[in-house]
Amino acid sequence: MTRRATGSRIVGYEPRLFFAMPTAESERLARRMGERLGTAGSEGAARGGEAAGGSAYDRVARDEREAFVRELWLPSRNEYAHPGAVLRVMNYLCFVNSKVLARQGQRVLASHKPVLVHIDYHADVVPRLRAAAGFLAGQADALRQLTAADTTTHAAARPPCAGAREWNGADEAAPAVRAAVERSPWSWGGVPGFVFEAGGGLSTPRG
Repeated sequence: MTRRATGSRIVGYEPRLFFAMPTAESERLARRMGERLGTAGSEGAARGGEAAGGSAYDRVARDEREAFVRELWLPSRNEYAHPGAVLRVMNYLCFVNSKVLARQGQRVLASHKPVLVHIDYHADVVPRLRAAAGFLAGQADALRQLTAADTTTHAAARPPCAGAREWNGADEAAPAVRAAVERSPWSWGGVPGFVFEAGGGLSTPRG
């Protein structure tokens, strides 16, 4: 927060719920996502299947999200051209995420029903699906049983902020970071000269 920005919202883009207009740009985005997912699947099998990073569902979800975000946000550079797809965010109270439903459903959604509800992130999926179905069917108290956080025991088994911190000292080991450094320079909004440097430095046309 600064004197010029009195607040902020942090969002995440999920490829499990999006609508693509029938355009050439959308076709390129879908094709490139398919190519990335095919490569990611081969690499995952070579690393040893599920032992390489959670369940098969978790790996597919992670690879799908990474392909979606990379193709939408990585700028054109060298021989690579951005697919040209433009992202527009839908009304989050009409196309509701399960977190919004649990945290704001009783208050914000009391006067209207959303077009659809996207259930994700949670380990206790079944009770959340039942509560969402009851809410959409007109049961006024269906959401009262929901908590903002997961209620399963294995979701709480890992203390918060208990993850490893090795990325702090080995940022260049990440494939995305290494690719950004090796493929520099980049262009942003048609302006060339953006260089990602080893060690986390960024050189721009402005310094």
